[in-house]
Amino acid sequence: MLYVAYKENGQFDGFYTEDIHGENIPKQSLKITEDLWAELLKDNYKYKLNLTEDKILNLSDKDTYFEKVEVKIIAIPQLPNAQELLTQQVTNLTIENKKKDLLISSLAKTVAEQNIKISKIGGTN
Repeated sequence: MLYVAYKENGQFDGFYTEDIHGENIPKQSLKITEDLWAELLKDNYKYKLNLTEDKILNLSDKDTYFEKVEVKIIAIPQLPNAQELLTQQVTNLTIENKKKDLLISSLAKTVAEQNIKISKIGGTN
């Protein structure tokens, strides 16, 4: 025997079989046929009615007891591959090195200018 367990809001909480789960089948579950089980696996459904009788639901009961649930599909952004990441890192490091080279060059020029000023006023460097 197959079972579909459900939560209080009607969402499915798993499929169970006596062969595998024995007496560990949740109390809040419905007996279903293999045909209905196969159909429920194809899409997202939820239980919509409170079944009061002990009935085994079959494929013809699907529309009466279950409703299809629309699922929002969220697009996952494409991650850059390793080569693209490495290329970007190399580019960033090259730019950073150029900036440092310009700063060093500017500082060296400033030091040279200061040394000239010191020597003009008779100081030593």
